[in-house]
Amino acid sequence: MTREKVTKERLGLFLAEQAKNAREAVAVACFSKDTVAQACTEAARDGYPGCIIKPPAPLNLRDTKAAKDLVAWLQGQGLQSTWVDARDTPDGIDYPRLEITWNAITPTFAS
Repeated sequence: MTREKVTKERLGLFLAEQAKNAREAVAVACFSKDTVAQACTEAARDGYPGCIIKPPAPLNLRDTKAAKDLVAWLQGQGLQSTWVDARDTPDGIDYPRLEITWNAITPTFAS
């Protein structure tokens, strides 16, 4: 293998790891139990049967440890959660957001 190829492969691995670490850090903040519980409580006070948790940037956080832990916690709290692809960016990038419901009726969500 040439030196150039090894360098490119290592750089690719390095960049992939950096991106993964960044997504994990964003997910920890975005999907903390306190943050999500507060968002759900505010939505319920406003009469909504659910709320949407959106990352602060169009990142796919679905497979992060924080997201998986939150989904398990929500289920334990008797709440339903579903990952839905959203296109909320001007450039039309799809990324998952987490919809949380506590009623069987889901007409309008607070975000």
